[in-house]
Amino acid sequence: MTLKNVAVNGYTTEDVLEQEIPQAAPFRPTLVTLAVGANDRVHGSSADVYRSNVRVLLRAIIDAGVAPNRIVALPQPDWSLSPAAASFGDPAQIGADIVAFNGILRDEARAAGARYVDLYPLMHQEAETKMLASDGLHPSASSQEQWAAELYDQIEPLRLGR
Repeated sequence: MTLKNVAVNGYTTEDVLEQEIPQAAPFRPTLVTLAVGANDRVHGSSADVYRSNVRVLLRAIIDAGVAPNRIVALPQPDWSLSPAAASFGDPAQIGADIVAFNGILRDEARAAGARYVDLYPLMHQEAETKMLASDGLHPSASSQEQWAAELYDQIEPLRLGR
């Protein structure tokens, strides 16, 4: 098995579509995780634009040969509680937007036949306890380790064909 991580910090849904999706078909992935939305919010994308872009992304992944049930969508973490959030706007509005964008990703993933693994409750709890990287915005390494463990538990049945 070969792992290929094409994710780039700071990408929006449009960046993923233009820069990352073209790598999918030649690589022929058997499992794709999709975690995108925070940077769309940072760059001022509306919920409607985000929804449209997520639909296009999911369709492009499927068109690249990935079975819908082999796509796992993940929420964005609750970065509204980080000390750096205020530099991006009102933290309460950011928090509401994160919840809304995560709901859009969940709904669109399910509509496409993909899985949505809701790590948000864990992410929110970690944000409340300030489990942050040194930049004061991104989740800490220990947060990400907890996400990986939870994600593994959720997608292990996919690996086993269940």
